[in-house]
Amino acid sequence: MQRKLKVVPIVLVILATLGCIKKASGPVTPWERVTTENAILAQSIDTATQGTIAVQTSGLISAAQAQPVLAFLNQAATVQLQINTILSNPPSASNIPQLQAFVSQIGNAAQALVSTGVLGIKNPKSQQTIGADVQAIVSSVNVILSSYQAATGGK
Repeated sequence: MQRKLKVVPIVLVILATLGCIKKASGPVTPWERVTTENAILAQSIDTATQGTIAVQTSGLISAAQAQPVLAFLNQAATVQLQINTILSNPPSASNIPQLQAFVSQIGNAAQALVSTGVLGIKNPKSQQTIGADVQAIVSSVNVILSSYQAATGGK
């Protein structure tokens, strides 16, 4: 649980940075926001993956407990790579349904990770804490979708 307390501030910093993108010359464009948020998502997934591996390696959680978390993070990384493919082209409203599907996919995977009990966490309060951490990744994908919609003219 002590390791968990160290992860929560990291997640809060990541969430705080999502709304605080700044640049020296002029306002941030919607497209700049999309690409920056996508980079933040990639870093968040990598940090969570490395943290999970470190916690498991140190013996604080078992390999069986780490496996579903790593599976979720792998799924999130796959979605992030698919987002990269979309972002390699100019913004188009035709990509919005696919981004919406990614939001649903990650949201469902996050919900399943926390609610199915595969982590072996029976305490509802602990489930909520872990759920909030996992939700940070879901929120990042949601923010990318919103910013992408703004970059396409809000369509």
